[in-house]
Amino acid sequence: MPVRQSVGSGGRNGRGDVYYVQFLLSDYRCRNFNPPIKVDGIVGSETVGAIQSVQQDFALTVDGRVDPKGPTLAALERAHLAGLADIQLDPDAKQYFKLSGSANQMIQRVFALYLNKLRDGMGEDSPQIRPEISAQV
Repeated sequence: MPVRQSVGSGGRNGRGDVYYVQFLLSDYRCRNFNPPIKVDGIVGSETVGAIQSVQQDFALTVDGRVDPKGPTLAALERAHLAGLADIQLDPDAKQYFKLSGSANQMIQRVFALYLNKLRDGMGEDSPQIRPEISAQV
């Protein structure tokens, strides 16, 4: 599971969980032309405000908290993966990256591995790998 305990307002705020959520929040903000937040593993008003902003953007309950398996985490991960999949290439080069069926599944697995490696790199307090993703790879 990517986040073991809640992050944000009223959350348990484990350092690895917070790093992961802050990374996703910063990525989302940058892709939407906003400055990133500080990724330091510590929840403060900046992190809670960024969570609330994302919740407003995705028309979710605005409570300033990211829960394991919750809609805010799912929205952040989808946005992150969509950003990775948006290959910025010259239009002539895009012909080599037409994807369908099994190629899309392969890309999803590569992104899942990427997220798992990201989680692994956050230290012993980091969230565990999602079993359903590692079983696919």
